[in-house]
Amino acid sequence: NKPLARVIAAEAGPGDRLAMLELYAYDVPMIAGRAAPSIVVSDWDDPGILRSDNWRRELYDAALFAPEAAREVLWRPAQWHAALCAPDRPVYWIMAYLKEAPGHPALEGLAPVASTRRMGLWRVAPDAALSVCGETPSSVPE
Repeated sequence: NKPLARVIAAEAGPGDRLAMLELYAYDVPMIAGRAAPSIVVSDWDDPGILRSDNWRRELYDAALFAPEAAREVLWRPAQWHAALCAPDRPVYWIMAYLKEAPGHPALEGLAPVASTRRMGLWRVAPDAALSVCGETPSSVPE
């Protein structure tokens, strides 16, 4: 994840947000020097979370101790899509597994700005058209 974190460190502005789709790369915020907490998008209502011992379970359990803070960072897909379609959205840097990217409506039609063998990084500007918002996707702001 280090190459992607370095891109974020070099190019992200202070008000930009980092979002991770169905993953949490613990090292990226630290390497990228991001003080703001990352958004982690997943189905937090999935009962399967409690049957596993993985990153989702760790974040879910931590949310029980700090529910107010968890609401700020543990987002469900509907909340994520609403934030992406908000007229005053910030720049979002989005991390997702490349093989899962086609399943994320927010990334439809967008090319990653950087990638590793398994992970991609997308930059979504406030004026980017997104299919999840009912707009024609474009990786370049119009």
